[in-house]
Amino acid sequence: LYATFLKWATDELCLSFFFAEWTARSMHISVTLAVLLHMAGVFHVAALSIVRYFTLKKLISGDNHIPWFSFRVCKWMILVIFISVFLAAFPLAAMCTVAKKDRHEDCVEKFPDLANVPSYELQMTEDEVLVTFNFWMFHLCDKLIPSLFLCVMTWLIVRKFNQV
Repeated sequence: LYATFLKWATDELCLSFFFAEWTARSMHISVTLAVLLHMAGVFHVAALSIVRYFTLKKLISGDNHIPWFSFRVCKWMILVIFISVFLAAFPLAAMCTVAKKDRHEDCVEKFPDLANVPSYELQMTEDEVLVTFNFWMFHLCDKLIPSLFLCVMTWLIVRKFNQV
């Protein structure tokens, strides 16, 4: 929401206050954190489906006097989730930089007195291979694979319920 507001304020309101380098840097941080939190949420949902499946499996087998999901297992799952999130989201943060422009073109058309005011904005890398890799990496790791995984886990959990 913060990054969306800054982008809107820069492009639509054309206030030179929002052209500053700190706004572009804070937008970069905001976008990166949003991606990290989104991926962490997706990975946590996938981890919860694993916990549900194995808990149900243990209950059905009748061997439920010793809890398998301990605090130690929980800490390891959370550690693996956040390491995975960092590794999957790192290319996105690395390929986006803050760039200085001589002026904000759209705003100069609306307000000619902003012609000499420099503007900072987020800029993606020019490397087409890196952009394509990042696109597929993000969508595979954050969308397609978790969705397929959750479908399979849902099917497995429903099968376990049929055994009850």
